[in-house]
Amino acid sequence: MEASGPRLIQYADKAALFSIWDLADIHWGNEGCAKAKLRSDVNVIKTDPYSFWFLGGDYCDFISPGDKRFDAECIDKTIKVCDLARIASHLTFGVVGELLPIKDKCLGALYGNHEHKYMQYMEHSEIHDEVCKELEASNMRYCGITDIWFEYNRKLRKPTRVFKTPTRDMIGKPNQVRLRVLVHHGFGGANTAGGRINALVKEMGQLQDVDLIIMGHLHEILGKVVVRLTASADCTSIHQVCSVGMLTGSYLRSYDKGHTSYAEVKGYSPNALGATRATFSPLYRELEVRNKAIVGGSHTV
Repeated sequence: MEASGPRLIQYADKAALFSIWDLADIHWGNEGCAKAKLRSDVNVIKTDPYSFWFLGGDYCDFISPGDKRFDAECIDKTIKVCDLARIASHLTFGVVGELLPIKDKCLGALYGNHEHKYMQYMEHSEIHDEVCKELEASNMRYCGITDIWFEYNRKLRKPTRVFKTPTRDMIGKPNQVRLRVLVHHGFGGANTAGGRINALVKEMGQLQDVDLIIMGHLHEILGKVVVRLTASADCTSIHQVCSVGMLTGSYLRSYDKGHTSYAEVKGYSPNALGATRATFSPLYRELEVRNKAIVGGSHTV
C-alpha cells in the first residue's frame, strides 16, 4: 500500500459538487474494449471543472503470445502482427493517448493484476512508471491512499485549481475540508452482487479513518455505506462514523460479436460498462456514489 501524500483542490463556487471518478479495467488492446464509452467519459471529465479521476489499473489487457490466456480472436483488430514485438509500448501509448486530455485532473494512477503480471514475468517494471510520468500522476501502485483537501477561494479566477503535490504548509488549514480516499485495484472473482459487495466490505475494514474506498477488478457498479460506532473523547456519548465504498465498472464488453471472451466461456454476468463516480460536497460534507444507466431500449457502445 502506498501512502501517496496529499492533493489540494481550490474552488471558487462555495456550493460546488465534485465528482471523483475511477477509470479502471479499460483493457486497452482487447477487441471487447468499449472505446466509445471511454471517450465519452473522458469528455465528461474534461468539460466538467469539478470532475477529477484516478486511473484504477488494468488499463491495458497485457495478454501477449506465450501467455496461456492468449486468444488471437480477442486481440484488437487494429493491432498488427508486427506490433506484438513491442506490445507493451504499443498498448500503453494507445491508452495514455486517450487519457492525456484529462491528465491535469488525474489524482493518482494504479496498476492492476494484468499490468502486475506482465511487468513481473516480462521484467518491465518501468511500464507503470512511464504511464505515471505521462499523466503527471502519483504512482499509487496496486493500492494507495491519499488525502484530498478542498479549499474554498472566492477570489479564484477560474472554477478550480489543483495542486498534485502541495507543500505541508498549504494543507490542514481551518478553512479546508479533507477527504481521505483509499483506492485499490481490487481482488477476487465473485460473479454475484453479494460476492462482489462482500469483497468491497472486506476492503473497507482494512483501514480506519477513511472516507471513500474505491475498488475495481470486479467489473461491477455498486455503492455501500458502512457505519461504525465510536465514543466521544470523554467517553460520555456515542457517535457514528461513516465510510462510503464504491465498486467501479469496466470498459471491457464481456459479450461481443466476432469473438468469444473469457467471461462468456465462464458464464459470467455482462459487465457494467463505464466508470463509477462519487460526488462530494465540501460545504455539506456529503459523499455519495452515483450509479447511472441508460434505459428504454438497447444501446451499442
